Amino acid sequence: MTTAMLNRNNPEDLDGLKEQLQEMGGLIIDRFEDIIFKYELDRTGFIHPQIPNRRPVIQPYIHVMVMPIQPTFNGPVFDHLKKDLLRHIQFNFLPLLEHQITHLSTLLEPSRLLLEAHQTLQLISGVQDELHRTLENLTSTLAIFTETTVNTTDYTSGDRHREGLKIFRLCGMNKAIRQVLDEVCSFIERCIACIKFAQLSPRNTRIQIRYRDIEIIRQEAIRYTHNACQGIKLTTKWLERSELELIQIQWPMKIKDLHQKLRYTLELINSPGEIGHNRLQSPIAIHLAQSLIPTIKLVRLFFVKLSSTFQIHHTKGPLSVYLSSSELQYSSQSAHSAGRLIDTILGCLIDQPVSTFHLTSATNRLRSQFESHQLLILLYVIPLIPENGNTLKDWFATWFNLFLLTTEKLNKVAKNVV
Repeated sequence: MTTAMLNRNNPEDLDGLKEQLQEMGGLIIDRFEDIIFKYELDRTGFIHPQIPNRRPVIQPYIHVMVMPIQPTFNGPVFDHLKKDLLRHIQFNFLPLLEHQITHLSTLLEPSRLLLEAHQTLQLISGVQDELHRTLENLTSTLAIFTETTVNTTDYTSGDRHREGLKIFRLCGMNKAIRQVLDEVCSFIERCIACIKFAQLSPRNTRIQIRYRDIEIIRQEAIRYTHNACQGIKLTTKWLERSELELIQIQWPMKIKDLHQKLRYTLELINSPGEIGHNRLQSPIAIHLAQSLIPTIKLVRLFFVKLSSTFQIHHTKGPLSVYLSSSELQYSSQSAHSAGRLIDTILGCLIDQPVSTFHLTSATNRLRSQFESHQLLILLYVIPLIPENGNTLKDWFATWFNLFLLTTEKLNKVAKNVV
């Protein structure tokens, strides 16, 4: 029997029913708040403002899970155990978490909370218990890997043989799960807000409600559900994809940034006095910008070619390659680092007078970076693609020769500045 039917047919029971529903809603909110305060990790290490006397969460390492350190589980003997635990995370805990938050999201429909309050609260309570168990299992399993990541202040160079247990992969997984937990906690806050707006709790909540429209809260809950599900998919990538795929997770966005830098440089050349304060005010600056264009195009082409090569051949490649975590991290940040150096060069062109010393320094660092990339490709990537290895080797050799010529020309123009 729905709330609406009781209200219409037996008004004398309304007060008792309302009290019962509010008691149920209050207990659900209490448990939701406990989940938030247990799993929401403060990024800054400060005490949560809503919890008196709460101990601060200290972040010893960037973007890693902060959990109780378990006894040491390091060494080859435990590698099979750790791989089994990672499979549990991938095939058990993450799918359960996605199903549970998606189910909760459907239960927050305002019409269900208002017209079928008792049944909906019972369903929410059941899913809530399952969600708590899933989060408990997920975080306790992750704690096995925490000692390695927390005690590692830099990516190790000695884990080439660790296959699916390299620090690069584990830290990427930890960062992705951290983002999932943040989204789940934000979603749960909206669950609390929906229950309060439906007047199904008599208590003041520890989580402050700042909304006036339940539909706005509902839409935000849907958004955070989507974000959490996307984060779960990203975590799954870190668990199942090859290292050659993982290093290019951020490349599509960085390639797009390189395209924007190219357009910006062309605009500086074609309209030097029409881009606000960032303008080229001398012929030598325009000449240097013209010399920079081929370098930007080649840098962009490098990552486009490498990405397409990985996409074509990744299904044939192994999960792990003989690269250390430090080398994998270096490669994953390569597109970002190249973009930063190009920004530095562009900044030197805009400065008056043109800072040729800093320009040539940034150009030489860019060239040194791609010398390292070329070596890694020749040693570790091309051998994985034997049917096209010679063709790819020739392509990257030609590319690198062109890149050396363009950077040398840029430095030569800079050296001729008086």
